[in-house]
Amino acid sequence: MGVELVVLDFDGNLTNVDIEAIPFVESYKTDFSNTLNIERPKLDLIWAHKQSLIESNPSAYGWTVNGMIVAPAYADPLIMSRTIAGILLKDSGITDESIRSKMLDSFFQNSYGKLGISFKEDADRFLSGLKENIACCVMTNSKTDGVVKKIAKLPTDHSDIVVYGDAKKYLVTPEWEGVVPNSIEKDGFGRPLFVRRQQYWNALHALMQKYHLHPENVAVVGDIYELDLLLPEMVGMHTILTPREKTPAFEINAVLQSRKGYVAQSLDDALDYLLIIK
Repeated sequence: MGVELVVLDFDGNLTNVDIEAIPFVESYKTDFSNTLNIERPKLDLIWAHKQSLIESNPSAYGWTVNGMIVAPAYADPLIMSRTIAGILLKDSGITDESIRSKMLDSFFQNSYGKLGISFKEDADRFLSGLKENIACCVMTNSKTDGVVKKIAKLPTDHSDIVVYGDAKKYLVTPEWEGVVPNSIEKDGFGRPLFVRRQQYWNALHALMQKYHLHPENVAVVGDIYELDLLLPEMVGMHTILTPREKTPAFEINAVLQSRKGYVAQSLDDALDYLLIIK
């Protein structure tokens, strides 16, 4: 048997996250400036400086949870905003990571609703062609309701595609043993990549049980290797990367070096590949 279930990430995978994120970033920065009582023009200068610093050494910065980078800052503007804000909070004297994390979560939730709607041009065609041939669902860190409402904006009715929100792909559980190693090294990243994302695994495993499948019968499609594809790759699933313009070569190479990995040039390309391996 080939692939019988396709699990799709949402933001950045089916959408043009760089376009959608413009109002999100503006709202995020305004919320941050109001909370810390920093004049917005001054914040914009500091923000730009920090972003330039991060982009000069992209592997060294990212979304940090319990002291571990769980996704790179360059992954999308949402994670870049969180990374910059986290650095600025720490610089301001907020040294307790749990407090910073709660503040960053609040900034994110307050601004997520400001995201625009910009689907990739082939997103509707991709979903239509996919669900006609293979069972599929969406699994995302975003809230279910927001994603369902956005999908409803597409020309075709895709209400039959189940959305599993709040997947917490970013949560690492180091004490979880027996399935995958705690971390691995990949060329170019310059830091360990943490694999033990137990909550993400629980969600994927529940789907395998629901459909009576093995890992080799599942394909995961996403735009961030470390967040969306690393764990699925390590448990033996097929992985398809839909890279952004800013996705670095070492991340693309990590997928290409995987035995069941594929880098799609578009969602149409991803569909063609999925139909080959089904």
